[in-house]
Amino acid sequence: MTSNVCRKKGNLCDRIPMDNPKYQPDKLPQPPEMPENVMLINSLFEANLSMRKLMCLISESKNTKHCLSEENPVVVYGECLEVYSCMAALLELGLAPSTIAFVEPFPPDDINALRVNCFNNETVDERVQANLEQLGIRVYRRCILFSWRQRNSRVIRLNLMAPLHAIRLPCFALFYYGLKAIDVNAFKAITECGLVYDGGLVVGPLFETNDPHVYGAGSCTRYSRRLHAARREHSYYCSEDVGEALARFFLQKLDPFVIGNPEADLTASELLPRYSSSLLAYKGSQVSVDDTNVPSATKIALSLERRINLTRWQPVMKFGSPILQCATLVGSMYYMKLRKPGPELPMEVQLSMPHQGHTLITDKSGNYFRLQLNDLHCVESVTCLSKKNFSTEVLSQLYGKHESFFNKLLARFEMGGIDDLYSFFTQPWMGALYQETFDELLRDINEQDVGTVYDLVKSRFTLVDETSKSIVTSRHSSVCSNIPSCGFGPKEAKNLGTFRSVIDRFVARRTSSAQIVTISSPVEVRRECGQGAAIRGEARAFWNAVGGDRIVMAHITRYLARNTVTNLHYATSKPEFI
Repeated sequence: MTSNVCRKKGNLCDRIPMDNPKYQPDKLPQPPEMPENVMLINSLFEANLSMRKLMCLISESKNTKHCLSEENPVVVYGECLEVYSCMAALLELGLAPSTIAFVEPFPPDDINALRVNCFNNETVDERVQANLEQLGIRVYRRCILFSWRQRNSRVIRLNLMAPLHAIRLPCFALFYYGLKAIDVNAFKAITECGLVYDGGLVVGPLFETNDPHVYGAGSCTRYSRRLHAARREHSYYCSEDVGEALARFFLQKLDPFVIGNPEADLTASELLPRYSSSLLAYKGSQVSVDDTNVPSATKIALSLERRINLTRWQPVMKFGSPILQCATLVGSMYYMKLRKPGPELPMEVQLSMPHQGHTLITDKSGNYFRLQLNDLHCVESVTCLSKKNFSTEVLSQLYGKHESFFNKLLARFEMGGIDDLYSFFTQPWMGALYQETFDELLRDINEQDVGTVYDLVKSRFTLVDETSKSIVTSRHSSVCSNIPSCGFGPKEAKNLGTFRSVIDRFVARRTSSAQIVTISSPVEVRRECGQGAAIRGEARAFWNAVGGDRIVMAHITRYLARNTVTNLHYATSKPEFI
């Protein structure tokens, strides 16, 4: 009976286990050599190498019947941002537009797949396609590469499948940006080492695999299915954040002196916006103890606890840095896209969802700029398509900042005072927002102790002697005690905490009270941005009670005085404010 079952399942019982000395790993056939005129580009080095190879092919086949011509073009295949950058590079290299053919396998054959272009913006896609048509580049849409015909070591023809007919396209060289898959040698190495592979190297919340000495990170990894974190894969986040988290993790494991350094902790204060504080719950399963003097019963209990920790659900890391894409497209168009991390929803789906904030669009002289503000009036995404070159380093720093940082951007835009966002964000007065010292200014404001704000500077916003301090403090306490939403009485006026903690507590109290009011009496309908007149009034009273103007003005005054030497266009601080 057992032998029959084994034969039905393909002789599973005859297989040799991996721990058997007679075990021989499965031998995969070597992949065929890639034709010399097929270019697969995965890095900047390979891109430069492919361009040099193309120039050599053009020079070698010159004055022959297989030379580069309109009948024998360079074919660029794929549907991604790299395709348009490749065609722009070919044009810059000196190739005529008539000698370039673009094969676009869009939309996909799968009827369940989302039919969204690679820009996720119809305006940008229309202008790019118009540039292709204007330049004279041949475009084959909805064509799938089925096979090719090879002569010696070169591909001479591509066989394309269109919805209604087949196309035979002569090919001088092929730049392929189609299917993305793992390298066969990497897949063989992962599987033969006993590591779990499920569409990628399976890792845990702290980059660990099923081998305690092997860790993995990056777009080639996948979280274990028991974590239910398919929407938080490393490929959806900034690679620099993932690499920094992995480096800090290894630094803790390799350097014993880092354990006592709170700045190197994964949950340090400066990393909280990017890394989840829930990592603290997972550190217990990673601690190693010296069990030489531990009783056997305790060892069994510890081993069981470790097994439970390894098999239970654990939260994964969160990364907050934005995703930045920038490229030079055909027709000397400069493109940049800045968006929040995570899976990207189609634009039509985003616009149909409630509480989407505000969309600011300018299109002066064909320079398209789209700025998306969320319901909290913070910059959520930026899309630029311009005929003039612009600084991506400067515009990438707009992400996450409130529109009030830019001198009430939303109000001025709605009043028609801004017709070009490119020129608006490059004005001299806005240069301070793009410097590293400005982040230090914000950090100093957030860490300012509200109870000692009157000791910060000697200006008309503060009083010098101790008597006046007590008067102002008592006045502050009386004002704060009259605000029911403030939650700070006269006894707490001297120990309010930092400026950031006070604001966070106020927002938390307002959020909880708003939920109670909504449940009890859902009469007042919440506006799109959630800034009703009542909430704005309480926020203004709370701001005056904690001395928000005094804190911000005092720090900005010192900031200007400290950086005026290196920034001559900064305003000079008056002596009475310093």
